Amino acid sequence: MPKCPNCPKQNPPTANVCIGCGHPLQIQASPVAEVKNNQAVQPSQDGADLARQLAEQINESVAKLKSSPPTTRLNSFVVGAISVPTLGLGYLVAKFFGMLGRFVESPKRIKLALRQVLAKVEQGYKTETEMKALFEKSRNELQSYEALEQRSTMYFVYGIATSIILCITIPLVIWHSAKTSEREAAIAVQRAAMTQVERIAEDVKSGESKAIKEYTEVLNKSLTTKKTTKVSGIKRIAVLASDSKHSDPAITEFIVKLLQETNNNVTGGLFSEVFITSGLFEKVFNSDITVIKDLNLAEAADEIVLIKKDLKFSERPEYSLKIISITLNVKFIDTATGEVLSGYTFDGSSEAFSASTAESSAVNQIIGKITESKINPSHL
Repeated sequence: MPKCPNCPKQNPPTANVCIGCGHPLQIQASPVAEVKNNQAVQPSQDGADLARQLAEQINESVAKLKSSPPTTRLNSFVVGAISVPTLGLGYLVAKFFGMLGRFVESPKRIKLALRQVLAKVEQGYKTETEMKALFEKSRNELQSYEALEQRSTMYFVYGIATSIILCITIPLVIWHSAKTSEREAAIAVQRAAMTQVERIAEDVKSGESKAIKEYTEVLNKSLTTKKTTKVSGIKRIAVLASDSKHSDPAITEFIVKLLQETNNNVTGGLFSEVFITSGLFEKVFNSDITVIKDLNLAEAADEIVLIKKDLKFSERPEYSLKIISITLNVKFIDTATGEVLSGYTFDGSSEAFSASTAESSAVNQIIGKITESKINPSHL
């Protein structure tokens, strides 16, 4: 083992520089056994044979390097990019498919062997023309290979950096997109809700407008006249008898004639059938002051007399008789306040072989009772 002249460090036989201090070592003139494909090759004692062996070793090493070039910049970048997120799995896959190149021997060992052979040629055979040309060509090939290796390493680092940036950026982009989508969805829901509320409000408003319009039409059709002349000392009285479905002209006319004896202005023609069918009769009979004011009854009458007729029907099958029971509820209502000034109740009942006959008889009973009682409210 050669000893360094600059320091006492022992060096391997193939070393060109001291592994301890880096001082150049003198190559022994005697031939040294070389390694080729892991087999020892004994050099020839003849100088020409040794030069030939060195040339063969140089050509073989250069051929190996050429047959297994460094990975391309693209492959290096891709390998670097997939190494971080896959925790090395991408590296193994890329290597399996040859993206990193395939070597029978390690490129480092091939380069080391080539440098040693070139050092020997430079020291002992560089003066020969062929060996000098081979030396220059091989050295250039080695430098080019190392430059490609450096470039591949650089792009591998670029790939790792890109992968790290993507690992950070992509989740942020996804998070931002999700937040944006949530915000847009919330805004869309709010807009839809507001649109729905506005539509409902419009429908309600439209419905209210329609209802008001219809109600106004009913009010206009409920009275035959809007206003009557008021005479001092004489009350304007409007009379209407109904079963809440239809008017009863006979009872209405009877009550009108009866009240005319009080020397007041009594009429039975103020109300129309619409007043009954629209339900206003029932509301006014129950002293609904709102309807009374909406109708503006005070302009047409001072008091109204509403007679509500309730009829009940039954039978006696064994005699084929129809039984009719009638109740008349009479109310005097002040049109200015809606107050019930006085009220009366009259009952009548009759049976006959026909319902119409029984009803007519029951009405006559009630008329008789009213005639006997002489409806004469004290306020009149």
